Amino acid sequence: MLNFATQNYFLLGMCFAVFAAYLHPGFGANGGPLKPEITVSKLAVRVMFLISGLSLPLTELRAAVANVKANLLIQVRISHLPHSASLIAHTRLTLSC
Repeated sequence: MLNFATQNYFLLGMCFAVFAAYLHPGFGANGGPLKPEITVSKLAVRVMFLISGLSLPLTELRAAVANVKANLLIQVRISHLPHSASLIAHTRLTLSC
C-alpha cells in the first residue's frame, strides 16, 4: 500500500483535493479564505515558474546564461521591437491625417 501511495502521490493528492472541495466548496470560492481572486491569478503563476526554474539543472542554466547572443536577441525582440513598431505606426498614422 505504501509503495502504491509513493508511486501515485500526485493522483492521490488530486483525488483528496477534489473530495475536500466537494465537502467545503466555500473554502475556495471568491471572497473565501483562500482568496482565489488573488492567489490564482498572481501567486500561483509565480510559484509554478519558480518551481519550474528550481528544477532546472545548474549546468543547463549556466549554458543558457552564457549564450549572450541569444539572450540579447530575445531581449531586443521582447523589449524594443513591439515599441518601435507601434511608434512607427503611430507616426505614420498621425502624418497621414
